[in-house]
Amino acid sequence: MKNSKSIIALLIAVLMVVACFAACKKDQPKPNDEPEKTEEVAPTEEATAEPTAEPTEEPTPEPTAAPVNDPSAIIGTWECSINLADVMTEGMKQDETGMAQMFENVDLSDAFVINRYTFNEDGTYVYQPDIESYKTAMKQVIDELVPVLKEYMMSMFQAVAEEGQEVTEEMVLDALEIDSWDELGEQMIGNIDEDPDQLIINGTYTFEDGRLTLDGIHTEDGESETETEIYQISVNGDELTFVSVEEAASTTYPEGMFPIVFKKVA
Repeated sequence: MKNSKSIIALLIAVLMVVACFAACKKDQPKPNDEPEKTEEVAPTEEATAEPTAEPTEEPTPEPTAAPVNDPSAIIGTWECSINLADVMTEGMKQDETGMAQMFENVDLSDAFVINRYTFNEDGTYVYQPDIESYKTAMKQVIDELVPVLKEYMMSMFQAVAEEGQEVTEEMVLDALEIDSWDELGEQMIGNIDEDPDQLIINGTYTFEDGRLTLDGIHTEDGESETETEIYQISVNGDELTFVSVEEAASTTYPEGMFPIVFKKVA
């Protein structure tokens, strides 16, 4: 059996996978219904000599601005508000471990996180969720998940118990070296408070022909790891859209979240 520290780390990792690097989903516009085709009917009467009044010309609508691929168009700070319920839903669709089933009844409809990217002129970028919104959302996540994790841990301990052995909450809490399930939630929140910088990614980027490449450095527990992500994006005024992903990393958004739309705030 894993030691208690490893188990706590596993539970924290489960939460991070669910909530840490999420994104907002934009509703796709529904295509307009195609007009029904009507059959042409030949005229039955000869045209009169009187001229028909010429139709009034309708003003031509201004064309929608085309997406910008100028590398300088991405410079600035961009944000979007993320509903963790959407992230969890999409994440469960891609789950192949079977663990997603235990989160089916978790309600995260009001757990929102503000995600923020800043792209600088020198080719560097910073990704960072708004810490306060992240902590508030994670508090709701933890409040919802702790009862689920409690049931899961009880089942796991029962599965490895000797035949006929009764597994009690006290036994499981003692093995985890905690006094209550509330303390488990407090440890998870404490992990964020102790090192909020673990949520920040610094790196370099290139943007060319609608292709955004991010080489991000993620630091945790003093160890750094560089990961590359490649997205097809478009920039249209104050709107930046992650259209699709070419190359994934451990922080990649679930595929069902695209397109992901950010608004320029600075």
